[in-house]
Amino acid sequence: MIKKIVVFLLFPCSWSYISAQCPDGYVLKDTNLVFNGDFNYGNIGFTSDHRYVRKYHWTNPLVEPWGTYNIVHNANYILSVFAECLSPKGEHNPMLAADGHYEQVNIWQQNVKVKPNTNYYYEANFSAVCCWDGVMTEFGFYANKEELAILASEDTCDWRHFGSLWNSGDSKIANLEIQNVEDERWGNDFVLDDIKLKECVRPEDLIKKEVVVIRDKVDYDEEKFVLFDPKKQLRVQGIQFTPNKPPLKSSSFQYLDAIIQQLTKAKKVNIKIMVHNGVPEKTKTQQKKLSQLRANLIKKYLVEKGINAERIRAKGMGYRYPIRKDMRKESIQLNERVMISYFANEADIIKNETDKLK
Repeated sequence: MIKKIVVFLLFPCSWSYISAQCPDGYVLKDTNLVFNGDFNYGNIGFTSDHRYVRKYHWTNPLVEPWGTYNIVHNANYILSVFAECLSPKGEHNPMLAADGHYEQVNIWQQNVKVKPNTNYYYEANFSAVCCWDGVMTEFGFYANKEELAILASEDTCDWRHFGSLWNSGDSKIANLEIQNVEDERWGNDFVLDDIKLKECVRPEDLIKKEVVVIRDKVDYDEEKFVLFDPKKQLRVQGIQFTPNKPPLKSSSFQYLDAIIQQLTKAKKVNIKIMVHNGVPEKTKTQQKKLSQLRANLIKKYLVEKGINAERIRAKGMGYRYPIRKDMRKESIQLNERVMISYFANEADIIKNETDKLK
């Protein structure tokens, strides 16, 4: 049970803290690591031992509906005997609803990346939907096969909340599973919603440090770099890629070596690499994927040459910001570019390190 909710607003960003779920001295980071835990994206991001049936309704029921599920706004849409249960988020919000299975199998499963030896708060909401009050539905909640709780909902539309503190131990992946423990015919029909996994952190870790771009204080060779826009970004001249592929042309490495020389001199100055596509791909996803592969390739080269990976941010920009939108050769060459910006988080680091470059 949540006894107290504390909300802090921090400039330049804001976070919601819910303190009761974490150990003393820690707060809950307001970032849900579970993808699509509210089912707003429909039937994606998770697996289930139940069978997904997209187009079925109580007015046209399946011959054998057992062990099936759908993403709906009202549980009654699945079978006429189901109560008209709505999501705890309110009307017109999706949830997972199922005509249950006769065996104890996974209702929902997802693998989530986690940090080792870190506390997380794992929660979800669930309810029985069939067929009269007093019919009990039991849910089992597991993380990496560890049973965290067995809980019951005893009445239709009786939304119950599961919440448990869980430590990741040596794991870097959390295998989250929710099972319908009750396999009796009238007790295995349910709705599920609002699945979350959030990290417990210290309050000071949530304060976003100011990022200061320091391009004006970094010495650069104008033959290899050129000031591009008023956001203090520099264009790295001469970096070229094989058409429609991520590999770099061999002529590009001398320009990457110029970046390495700068970062070697200013050891606490960091860099952000932004790769833009020259032409649009068929979809935005393809655009982003290609440019991200190229950005990762540049970062990999810098790391192999001795630059700490934590000092480098690599971002694929896709075709979001073309300079010219026509398909002439010179426009494509202008659009396909590698931009960099230098930054630091501490004013004294900027002063001490960049003064050496004057």
